[in-house]
Amino acid sequence: MPKPAPFGDCKLAALHQISAIQSHGGLIAIDVHRQIIIACSENISSFLGKTPDDCLGQPAINVFGRDWMQLARTATQVGRHRIGILNAPSGNPVTVIGHRQGDYAILELEPSEPRLAVWWDHAARVAFFDALAETITVDRCIELLVETVFQNSRLDRVMCYRFLPDWHGEVIRESCRPGVDGFLGLRFPASDFPANARQLYTLNWQRVITDVDSTSTPLRYWTDQSKSLDMTYSLLRAVHPVHIQYLHNMGVQASLSLSLVVNGKLWGLIACHHLSPITLGIHERLALEEIAKLVSLHLKNLIGLSEQERQSRLREKLSKVRGALQKMSDNPQSGLASNLATLRDLFQANGVWLHFRGEEYLAGLTPEPHFLSPLRDWLDLLPNEQVSHYHQLPKALMPYPALVRNASGAMYIPLSSSDFIVVMRQEVAHVVNWAGQPAFLDENNNRSFTPQNSFSNWAQEVRNSAEPWEDSEMLCAESLRKELIDYISFARLEQVALHDPLTGLANRLQFAKKLQDEVRSAFSRNSHFAVHMIDLDKFKPVNDTHGHAAGDALLKAVSLRLMQLVRTQDTVARLGGDEFAVIQSGISDSEAALNLAQRIVRDVAKPYQILGQKVEISTSVGVALFPTDTSDEDELLANADLALYAVKKAGRNAFSMFIPTMREGVELQTDVIALLTAIEQDQLKLYYQPIVDARSGELRGLESLICWQHPEKGLLTAEQFMPLAEKLLARETGQWVLNAVFQQHKTWQAMGLPTVPISVNISSAQFSSEDLLDQIISLTSQYDVGCEWLCLDVKQEAILQNISQAIHQFNNLHRCGIAAQLDNFGRGFISLDLLTQLPFLGIKFDASTLYLDEEPNVSMAVLNIVKSIANALNQKLTITRIESEAVANWMRQPGVDLLQGDAIAAPVSAEQVLKWFATH
Repeated sequence: MPKPAPFGDCKLAALHQISAIQSHGGLIAIDVHRQIIIACSENISSFLGKTPDDCLGQPAINVFGRDWMQLARTATQVGRHRIGILNAPSGNPVTVIGHRQGDYAILELEPSEPRLAVWWDHAARVAFFDALAETITVDRCIELLVETVFQNSRLDRVMCYRFLPDWHGEVIRESCRPGVDGFLGLRFPASDFPANARQLYTLNWQRVITDVDSTSTPLRYWTDQSKSLDMTYSLLRAVHPVHIQYLHNMGVQASLSLSLVVNGKLWGLIACHHLSPITLGIHERLALEEIAKLVSLHLKNLIGLSEQERQSRLREKLSKVRGALQKMSDNPQSGLASNLATLRDLFQANGVWLHFRGEEYLAGLTPEPHFLSPLRDWLDLLPNEQVSHYHQLPKALMPYPALVRNASGAMYIPLSSSDFIVVMRQEVAHVVNWAGQPAFLDENNNRSFTPQNSFSNWAQEVRNSAEPWEDSEMLCAESLRKELIDYISFARLEQVALHDPLTGLANRLQFAKKLQDEVRSAFSRNSHFAVHMIDLDKFKPVNDTHGHAAGDALLKAVSLRLMQLVRTQDTVARLGGDEFAVIQSGISDSEAALNLAQRIVRDVAKPYQILGQKVEISTSVGVALFPTDTSDEDELLANADLALYAVKKAGRNAFSMFIPTMREGVELQTDVIALLTAIEQDQLKLYYQPIVDARSGELRGLESLICWQHPEKGLLTAEQFMPLAEKLLARETGQWVLNAVFQQHKTWQAMGLPTVPISVNISSAQFSSEDLLDQIISLTSQYDVGCEWLCLDVKQEAILQNISQAIHQFNNLHRCGIAAQLDNFGRGFISLDLLTQLPFLGIKFDASTLYLDEEPNVSMAVLNIVKSIANALNQKLTITRIESEAVANWMRQPGVDLLQGDAIAAPVSAEQVLKWFATH
């Protein structure tokens, strides 16, 4: 059953459902599920030799016979055209172009056998690819496209029609046959390409009209209930009468349109016109479509690169804005007002208007202040949650010449319900050359969809408009809006957070920030400054006697006096309670700091009238100088505190400059506290270094090595902190090590692991203590283990401190079955006679004392002496600190019993020791 074509208003017509095709071809549609023909063109008999009644409702295989399987394969993809061939009953071949649309396979038929486009062979493709790759601008890319299409399409006029942001179009490139008029540089109104037509051009990349005077052929459907075919991807879809009239008025008889689609949006068209009817074969059209698609991809890359460059420039400028504002984070009003020129440069604007907290700020070329009122009224109608813009002055604002002149373009950046920024662009009066007079505008300023009768050049002077805002600028403005809102909110919070609510002075946090800034500034200027730490004396009695209200009033009075004593570049802060501080900036010597400290002590001590009563207090001041005393800000504060402490200790009501001797006792106390904290908070860890047989490599023992997992400095080895620990907390550290070793031995024993000797380094103080043996015996009882596995490594200096006591200690240990070794043998001056009196188990010799590479003969002689001593004393010899494989190999000789060092095995955690038990 025939269905009428929905030819109505071209703007509203469902162009993709026009149930008619151009008369030079035929169409047949098959339901892919039932394989039944549901629609065909009235002229189908010209191609199949069967009437529409013979086809409709019939299985496709009955109509096409054995050709159906081959034809069905041409219509399997949506929007993708495939070509087949059909031998018509007349004996003439028919070209079949198939595609899939929804539930239907659509076959379009064109007379004659399909012929390849001989000019688009492999060599031509490669040459075009190479030429396209060399184009680095949009203009050159379009020039290559137009010339390629013109040279190979045999059409009279080929032009590139580019869509503008408002969907007006402009011819930016053109090639014409001699005697054919062109449209280069002319614009066409957006009404020439309504949105429904643009949608089809975006999806279907080619549109051919072989003869505008031919009559459309309607489609017939199997039943009235059959759905109208979706002709979106049809190549033969009939042409709307308005379009036919449009081409007639241009003097065009045939046309081919090729879409240029970039990022899913219709960027432009290659419009090809011929002044007489012409037939272009399907292969030729598909070749031209392929060229258009290749150019579209290249355009996407070129436009993307250009956009990236624009965004990069905007990001760079935006970063400068951020940096400038950040420097004034404590005063957003001044920050914004002083950076209007930066904002103007960011958006390439002519003027900027800031309205903030009831104040107006203008920069650049802006309307006179009294003309801002109508603009403000218009802005109040815009949403406050997003950036808004125009580049064509709204009609309501056109009566105001100043707005026409300086605000024909504006971008509105709201910051709150009342605060905003407007960046403005001046009017750019220019002439637009139109292809013919614009169509009639109705009372609502809408352009009617009627074809133009004339396309001759018509010049229009455009006023009340500015350079359009680019998408990248809008995105940048939205990012700026959000950042400024955060900046203002943060500044408000910071204003509260950085100032003392009672006195209005900087608080401790603001003081720290100012100190950081002062340090950076002093470094860059190579200048000096002083920090004064101030405590009020006798303040607590005022609070206790007169009440907190009097105390608060006194603090305000003291704050006022301090502010009167300093310069504008100095900082006065209340750190809390009755503690104050001053940063005295840019001084030349210590004399200026001394004078200020002296004035503070003198003036703060003057009597106060507080709530009608006379109040007297005094103050103590400690002063440290940058960089004279230190260039580290934390240490600078600590030095000023030490100087203040010295004043308090001496009797108060005075000032003192920092001197280095103030730090000595404090540093020692700090180190003790840190070590005690490490012990209490389990920051100390034990690692174990394997000791192996010099010949077999089997595990023969472990040396426990203490480490400190420092919360700030990371993992510290014994060499880095044990000298200090032995000096300050030898007993506490030693007890911790012994306890940890016993605990680990008990754990391994419970796991059923073999017992191996574990050696423990004993400090001189720990070895000489009278309760060392008692400690060990107590641990054997606590953990219910023996002590035959324990070996104490004793350094020679521990023995030489008190030889008789050392002999007594060695004998006591030996009687209780506790082994001891002589550690670092050869580094001290212990006599051979003394060696014979000490019941130790072995000797440990440090390989790093030998110079095997430089003096191998001397090193061998020294080692032989050590081996001889160990042999004479019947002691095991352990070579330690073996740091290379070469030294390890050199040490594997008679007389050397055990090897230890990183080249043998690095110290490992208790968990990793399990692998040594398993493999050695």
